[in-house]
Amino acid sequence: MNLNLYNQVDYKISFDKLEKFFPKGVEIGVKNPYLKVTQAGTINLRNDNPCNVVFQEKKKKVDPNLLKDLGNKFFQMGKFVQAIKAYQDAMENTSDPHLRMILYSNTAQICIEL
Repeated sequence: MNLNLYNQVDYKISFDKLEKFFPKGVEIGVKNPYLKVTQAGTINLRNDNPCNVVFQEKKKKVDPNLLKDLGNKFFQMGKFVQAIKAYQDAMENTSDPHLRMILYSNTAQICIEL
């Protein structure tokens, strides 16, 4: 399957200049695409409206233990909202069940404090 993004950039543009419009490390989403069968029989995912192309920068993975430690420092300073945010970010960056249990426990302790 091919993705055709019409009306985005000039089709004669060089690859180097194309990176300016579609940079590396950025996820591209297309709202309201539609399928079209070409004369050659291939199926294309097509979008004609430039407003329907959405760019989102990929989040870089951060060490969850650093985020947990940051949350602990916020907790000690009484900055509970910032601590919860740090713990949530750590949870998004780990799949370790033991660390997740600690993060949930720390978040629960903040709820008790509040």
